[in-house]
Amino acid sequence: MLRPTAGHVRALVMDPLADHRRVAQELGHLPGELRLHPELTGAQTLDLLCSLQGRRCTRRPSRASGWN
Repeated sequence: MLRPTAGHVRALVMDPLADHRRVAQELGHLPGELRLHPELTGAQTLDLLCSLQGRRCTRRPSRASGWN
């Protein structure tokens, strides 16, 4: 994490420098070359990615309900 030379930033109401671990647990990184499994729905993909992190996918946006 680069330290700012001026100003400040907040992510999810947290300071990413002071609360790096907490912020990193809540945010993700989506590489540009991401390939998804073609046989999974969007909701199944979210469930899979959450389970790989040892989590339950409990905060899925309501718009994801139509992804099945």
